[in-house]
Amino acid sequence: MKDKFCEWYKFVCLDPTHEQLKNRWDSLQEYCENEDINVLELTKLFFGLPTEEAFKAEFVESYSNRDMTFLYENEREISMLAGATLMELLEKNIQVTNIVLAIMCIALFKQESIIPEVIDIVSDKLDDIATDIRKSETEHSMRYITNKGISELAKTLESGTFTPESIIAFSKTLGQIVSNFNILQNNQENMEKSLEIYKEDSDILSWLFGEWSNDLKKQLNKKVNQNQISLVIGKELADLVKLIPGPYAAKAFLRKMLGHCKVDKNNITLVEIIDLLDEDWKKQLLNDYSIIGDGENTPILLAISKSLETSEQNVWKYAYQKVMEINVEEVKSDPLTWSYQMYLECLLVKDNISEE
Repeated sequence: MKDKFCEWYKFVCLDPTHEQLKNRWDSLQEYCENEDINVLELTKLFFGLPTEEAFKAEFVESYSNRDMTFLYENEREISMLAGATLMELLEKNIQVTNIVLAIMCIALFKQESIIPEVIDIVSDKLDDIATDIRKSETEHSMRYITNKGISELAKTLESGTFTPESIIAFSKTLGQIVSNFNILQNNQENMEKSLEIYKEDSDILSWLFGEWSNDLKKQLNKKVNQNQISLVIGKELADLVKLIPGPYAAKAFLRKMLGHCKVDKNNITLVEIIDLLDEDWKKQLLNDYSIIGDGENTPILLAISKSLETSEQNVWKYAYQKVMEINVEEVKSDPLTWSYQMYLECLLVKDNISEE
């Protein structure tokens, strides 16, 4: 990671001194030692989105303490350092799922990040943790308990014979009993997680083979337009996820469900796709998955929230653009991508609720 950091730092400073690099790296390492780092604000800082003033000031101070020349106005450098911090946290296995989801949720809207390879890194990481969580929870080996010492102790107690040796053996047996309880508790926790995965897989399979929209309560067929259903399908898959970040094959599941529907416009803007949604469903979505903070971390949910404030497309899209600092008309993608983005945003909301 340190070599990468030196390479990335040259994006904002072509010829940094050894002392400058050392100061920045040491400050980054010290910052990563903080407890409860606000990953969502850090992600916004990386993508150049508005952040809480107090958070940004604290982040800048962590670097200016070592180098008084480091300024609050160094926007590109601050953005780069925020991205490098997120990557270092990933490497240290700190808030991994939250970091990956937070970055993936904004990446489609801010594709020209100051460290381009970050998007590929977190995309690969998402695949890895989605795969690993099922391996670790379904392939764990159950630990077995033993009652040999306990049986021998019972015989000693029945005989009424107590010696110094039997008292020592009694103490050891108590330790064994405690160990057995710990093993049973561990087995129970592992079994509970495994059952959650089996339940999740069962629910998703039922959803896939049913070819049915749970929210809209109707069959998916060629009478249903892909663009109208894409965000709905993304939300419905997220509803079924028990262990975040969900199944590795999530995008394939969404593709299968969309495949039942009519192909219309294959490259559609967020504005167009939101205006196709039923207003009651928009309200249901926001009731189930509230936007986080001011909404920058969940761009689609924010856009839907803005669209409910007024029926005039030109009004809500400009209010949205003011927050996200993008031309929303230029953000176009296919129904599958929009569906997957909706899915990721819902998972991010669920993940943050579970941590509260």
